Amino acid sequence: MTYLTPIEQRYAMDIILLVEEREGLSKGAIIDAVSREYPRTVYARINHLVKIGVLRVVLYPDYPGIHLTRFGHELAEHIRAMDDIMKRLHDSLPEDDTEVDE
Repeated sequence: MTYLTPIEQRYAMDIILLVEEREGLSKGAIIDAVSREYPRTVYARINHLVKIGVLRVVLYPDYPGIHLTRFGHELAEHIRAMDDIMKRLHDSLPEDDTEVDE
């Protein structure tokens, strides 16, 4: 059994990393930054990440802003670390080996 399913879903990691960089964005701003092609998917993913405690909503006078929770910050740190490892792996491969075999 794995507990990673919520962050493996489409756009979840993109949302987490974006909110880490720019906390306080509105849901609309997150949707615009992540995917204008699938706004309902992004909206649903934001709501799910709030529900499971990765994101939290802060009510500002003009709009509700999205922030990371303590767990969200920890996840973002690990996602960035995994991304850095994958970048180093990619950069270490000979140029011919960087394409995925079909």
